[in-house]
Amino acid sequence: MRALQRALPEDALRHIEHLVSPIFMPRNEEEVMRNILILKEQVRFARDLPHVILSFDHQSDQEDLYFTLVMVRPLLPGSLEAFQLFKSDKSSFEFLPERVKWVGMIRNKYPKEASVLKTRVKKSAFLRDDRSLDLYRARQRILNELEGIVGEVRDFNGGMMAKQRENFYTFKKEAGSACGYDDFLLENFFYSLFPIEARTLLSPSLICTLFSLFCSLREKRGLLKNQGQCREEKEGLFALFEIQDKSLQTRVSALVKRLNLSWPLLATLHLKLFDSTYLGYLLITEEKKSRKLFLEALSELDFWSLIGKNSH
Repeated sequence: MRALQRALPEDALRHIEHLVSPIFMPRNEEEVMRNILILKEQVRFARDLPHVILSFDHQSDQEDLYFTLVMVRPLLPGSLEAFQLFKSDKSSFEFLPERVKWVGMIRNKYPKEASVLKTRVKKSAFLRDDRSLDLYRARQRILNELEGIVGEVRDFNGGMMAKQRENFYTFKKEAGSACGYDDFLLENFFYSLFPIEARTLLSPSLICTLFSLFCSLREKRGLLKNQGQCREEKEGLFALFEIQDKSLQTRVSALVKRLNLSWPLLATLHLKLFDSTYLGYLLITEEKKSRKLFLEALSELDFWSLIGKNSH
């Protein structure tokens, strides 16, 4: 009963589907042509991998997700042209070539073939607990299927996402086993880090330290309306606040902004979770002066007296 009282209310809220109006935005053919021209310049040698740009197109009433894929590759002797290649039964997905053309030659010997394809997947396989769509997982599945047909490819517009995902899996492995939280919460925490570069370049151990403060505050939730914790480590200064008072949230954000700290010196977290907002700050420096200025700024706001003397 205690476990149900503690976990069930939030778990039920998390599984409520939110109504989102469908988006009407016909595909921009100019963008497709621009992508072909970009990839054309990337493919310069016969040994180059096929280069692809994969973009989400739309979702249908029949629960399907549609993606547009632009691919440019060297067409070597013995290679099948795209219309023939994608007629094979190597994939469980349907890749439909809309148009295929040559866009240049490599050393006046090998054509560069550009293809525009459409593919669809069932969105039910990529729904998260709150019924939101995980488009990254969907596009990764499509790329895996594509590689099963054409071999290894270079995901031209997904390199940063792939690195983020790699960083997330390392963080999940370290933090998930320690705190016992599920993938949904770990994912929301990770993708609430800013700027976006922080998700790619921050060490997972630093993210885990910030997450440990989050775990600590979550264990104490309900005891105070607003609470926070700070921790100093060799790598930097960590601060995390759970705030339900919107005016206090505004004051804290404004204070940190006035310090004129930016990435890569400062990484931030902004996570909205039910009635609480979690504001996190990671000052990545070993310099004592910078840490002191950051802590003094919080003291000037008298923040700790607002959230309770025993909360830090």
